[in-house]
Amino acid sequence: MKKLFATLSLAILLLPAFAQELTEELGPEAPQLPDPEVQLPVQHNPLNEIDLSIGLGTGLQVLGIEASLLVSLLGSLLTNDTFIMIPFFIPDLGIGYDRWINDKLAVGASIHADVVSALPIGFIGNFAIMPDVKFRWFDHGNLKMYSKLAAGYSVPLIGSKDNGKLKIDKLDVNTKGNIEDFRSFLTTTVGQFKYFPPVGIQAVPLGIEIGTAARGVNGFVEFGAGTQGYVTFGMKTAF
Repeated sequence: MKKLFATLSLAILLLPAFAQELTEELGPEAPQLPDPEVQLPVQHNPLNEIDLSIGLGTGLQVLGIEASLLVSLLGSLLTNDTFIMIPFFIPDLGIGYDRWINDKLAVGASIHADVVSALPIGFIGNFAIMPDVKFRWFDHGNLKMYSKLAAGYSVPLIGSKDNGKLKIDKLDVNTKGNIEDFRSFLTTTVGQFKYFPPVGIQAVPLGIEIGTAARGVNGFVEFGAGTQGYVTFGMKTAF
């Protein structure tokens, strides 16, 4: 046993010298061992993302709640009976695309439609197209965190029943007077910035992306404020 141990120890000690001698004899044809100092290429995240989202807490959704409470109160007082108006909320619907410049920074754009419907009487909606920039500051495989800022064009539209037909117009937030009292209230300075901001904008301090069982498909939730509301969540696919 001692002889076997001594033989193995001697072989281990002589192995580097034997390998060097073999390399010198074979020259360029000698097999090259990997250099431990050489780093292997890093596996990056996919470069492209497409997402579908819905947003809650937008200005129009807040307006719908305020208006329904006001109409319900006035209706109950005028009719001397219980009158309740319940608006139908359509969450801010969005579709977006982002291109990752590197593993931390991405640029893209999104399209949004935020509508409060009282059909067949009418509806009010904000429609926006917003370029965005996204910064990913935490990446741990299936859990990622990021911040985002988006700003762009927004247009308010109003639909009303006219002779039995639905008429859609651009809501002119600069028009005052000679219009219905409710629309006049919406076009005040407060109404303009609270419910119909002159530009589409969304600031997201915290966005969380979570992996799913489906390959290339992740869920996400964003907490912020602006055109998309206070909370936005949806699904995205990367490729």
